[in-house]
Amino acid sequence: MSLDSNVTHQIGQRCWRGGWWLLLWGCILSLIAGLLFVLSSIIFISTEETAVGVASGIGVVVFWILIGISGFMLSVAPILIVIGWVIPEDPAMRQEREAKRIREYTRRQEQERYRAEQERKRQAAEQGDTETQFNLGTRYFFGEGLLEDKAEGIKWYRKAAKQGHAEAQYNLGMCYFYGYGVLEDKAEGLKLFCEAAEQGHAKAKEQLKQMGIN
Repeated sequence: MSLDSNVTHQIGQRCWRGGWWLLLWGCILSLIAGLLFVLSSIIFISTEETAVGVASGIGVVVFWILIGISGFMLSVAPILIVIGWVIPEDPAMRQEREAKRIREYTRRQEQERYRAEQERKRQAAEQGDTETQFNLGTRYFFGEGLLEDKAEGIKWYRKAAKQGHAEAQYNLGMCYFYGYGVLEDKAEGLKLFCEAAEQGHAKAKEQLKQMGIN
């Protein structure tokens, strides 16, 4: 972008912001002037004392001053806003905004795909797919991509273990044997280690070996 177009864009942005600020303060001063006029009128009507009457007159003068200032602001503000709106937008800013829009769209698409994939996996787990049940249990137990929920993780480990998934049996055995997320139950843990070892699970065999069970 050339220097001239950059300067023009900056002027436009300043006009835009300045216009809205003038509009805001013009409205505020108009409100203050109106309140001041009402107050001065009440004082002037309700009393005949000279000092109070002078104060009321001063209030009226201030009112007209504020009205003049706010009127000027409210007259200039729309002009500045229109100037800022008409001046072409900075191409670099337009490209950045478009890139941001694309990134946001892509992020939403990825979230939708992720949710759809997770729903598909949950349905598969509900239908009895042991590998999906085990993976879902692991994700819940350790909080991998899901809010950590050890009870939910153990539930899915148990479902997979009942269907003979060796890794699920081993992990569930560790939970019971050492009291991870459930009440410690060494007998149940040992039983699960044996079930996993019977399927050739190396870690379960090593666990039993350390306990002196072959």
